[in-house]
Amino acid sequence: MVDRASFDKGLIDLAAAAGAEIAQRTEVTGFTPRGDLWQVETNRGMFPARKVIIADGALGKTAARAGFKKKYGLDGWAMAYEMPQTTPRNEMVVDLGILPYGYTWLFPKGPSLSIGVGVAKKHDDHRKIFDTLALFADRQGVPFDRAQCRGQRIALWGGNQPLTLKDSFLLAGEAAALVDPLNAEGIRPAIKSGMAAGEAVDAALAGDADAFLRYQRNMWTQLGREFAIATRIVRFFFLFPALSYHTALFHPRATSIMNEVFVGSLAYSAITDKVFAVLRKKILGIG
Repeated sequence: MVDRASFDKGLIDLAAAAGAEIAQRTEVTGFTPRGDLWQVETNRGMFPARKVIIADGALGKTAARAGFKKKYGLDGWAMAYEMPQTTPRNEMVVDLGILPYGYTWLFPKGPSLSIGVGVAKKHDDHRKIFDTLALFADRQGVPFDRAQCRGQRIALWGGNQPLTLKDSFLLAGEAAALVDPLNAEGIRPAIKSGMAAGEAVDAALAGDADAFLRYQRNMWTQLGREFAIATRIVRFFFLFPALSYHTALFHPRATSIMNEVFVGSLAYSAITDKVFAVLRKKILGIG
């Protein structure tokens, strides 16, 4: 489980050590072309740039201000709170059957516990999400504190869409809806796309005219193809939730397989045929 405060600070420190200029609390308000440069307009003045990587998350406005059309990623939602551990717990708990198209979790984070709920589709009934999280917390024997809950929209991958514009702008991370539709995990895709975007900018500045389009193709194939498979699994799972849950629960390697998928050491494409074959047999009553 990632401690975002420590993780984000670590990224900032690494960037600063590598020579990046850090401008916090600086909102990009627009872009103006000036010859072969772009003047990046902000609430703290102008910054000249030849290339721009936009990575300001699902709710960011920078992509639209650069000229990208509205993203059409699938709307997800996550809500969570943290509390101190009174009795040390080392196990991770995930409940996949408590909410349609959603799951709840309890993760130890050092001296704290993270308790939350994620929904892999648009969900306007926030009261139901609160009630679900309260029910899960009660089942786990931990207090529920609604006042401490923090919620956010998640832009799940919804299919290939432009990730580059005007040979000057690249989208990365959740700004590109590069979020796994199955588990709503976005940090690993953000790191992968961020590193690839940096390499594309470096190549473009060195004269590689295809660098940005190659970045887009690579994200579509390396991440988008896997996310498309994850979307199929999500739809199948929630079409037959009891059967899918029962099958996964009693499969001898289900937990280890999902752990490998979540950390990126095993691709969805490596398991999808086997997963659907097992589930089809269960549906037909031949397995």
